Parts: sequence; structure tokens; C-alpha cells
Amino acid sequence: MSLPLGRWDPGVHAGLSALLEEPGNGRIAAFDFDQTCITGDIGESLLDALGRDVRAEYERLDEEEGHEVSYPWCAAVLGGRTVEELDQFAASTSQACLDSGKIRLRPEMIALQAALRDAGWQVWVVTASARRAVIPLAARYGVPAERVLGMELREVDGWAHEEVVGTVTYRQGKVDALFDATGRRPDLAAGDSITDLELLRSATYRLLLDRGAPHVRGIAEEERWWIQPAFQ
Repeated sequence: MSLPLGRWDPGVHAGLSALLEEPGNGRIAAFDFDQTCITGDIGESLLDALGRDVRAEYERLDEEEGHEVSYPWCAAVLGGRTVEELDQFAASTSQACLDSGKIRLRPEMIALQAALRDAGWQVWVVTASARRAVIPLAARYGVPAERVLGMELREVDGWAHEEVVGTVTYRQGKVDALFDATGRRPDLAAGDSITDLELLRSATYRLLLDRGAPHVRGIAEEERWWIQPAFQ
């Protein structure tokens, strides 16, 4: 399966196309999700659906204590309901965000992941959002739930609790979670921000969705990553 040019930068498209011509042989491609696979952020969109006070507390934590605290909190606040209720909330909010345009799918990323699978690659999503929050949208990219790695809530007797357990999938935690699941580092990684740096650097091939952060682009240029202007 060839990769349509779409809105790809010609040089990036040529590099990816050449990679796809090689046998995949189970090689691993790892994708950040928010602002990489999609335009928008489903984790933050779920906070918005919970109310202004919840979003305000997240922003306060992010400003005062940093992503190390705010990202797990963003996942944990989704707890306190049954797993079935959480899954329904994630699915309905995802659909509402797509309908309103708050979140947009990226056809080029859908096509890339499909081409990788067709070439024999394993495609994984590694997100700093709650895993169950991302599953409904990841399915639209052909990524099954068992290949979505993210913040995991403690689940007991069908209930999701307000507690993140296991690896915190932020920065190095993304690399660790993928290694725990596969026993390997990725061969290809794609991300959009400095919080994806460790995941990108752990891969042989690195794809940056450039959203205009000079520091991240500078690293990508110095280390000769593929740099794709972010799809809108």
C-alpha cells in the first residue's frame, strides 16, 4: 500500500515512502496522539466536558506544579464512575468534539498508519492522556485498544477509581511503557512537542509534527528528523 501525498511535505513523504518499501517484519511505530494523530486534545476536551471548575484546576496545577502533576491529575479526575460509564463518556465526548470541529482527524496520519500495518509494522499509540479517553478516537485510525498505552486508572470490580496506577506515560514514561509492552524500543516514532522528546529519540526514524515551537524544531533540525508542518 503506497502512501498518498496528501498534505505531506514532499521530502517527508519521500522518506516515509522509502521506509514503507522495506519489509516491516513486525517493526514498531509509536505515535503520540493529541496534536499528532489528531488536531486537538481529547484529554483536555474531556476536562471541558466535566465543567469550567475542573478545567481551571487543571490549568492551575499545570502552571504551578508542571506537567508531571497536571497530566496524571487530568486522567485521575475521570475516575469515580464505572468503567462502562467512563467508556461511554469518552465515546460521546469524542463524537461531540468531531461534530463541532473541536477535534479533527488527520487523514494523512490515518493513511500512514494503515500503510505501516500493510507493510508489516506494529502500530502503537503512546499518550499522556488517560488510555480509555483515547481508545474511541484511536479506533478510527485502526489502532485497537490493546495497542493504546496511556495513563491507567485503578479498576476494581468494574469501577474506575481516581488514581493513576502503573507507568506514568509522560516523557521517559512513554518509552518505558512501550518497552514494557513490547520488550523493544520503537523503530519509528512521531510526536509534536518537547514532551515527546524521549520517545522520539528512542526511535531510529523520527517524525516531528511541527506546531511552531522553535526549541523543538531546533532539536529536530540538529538531529535530522523528518519535520512535517502540522496538519490543521
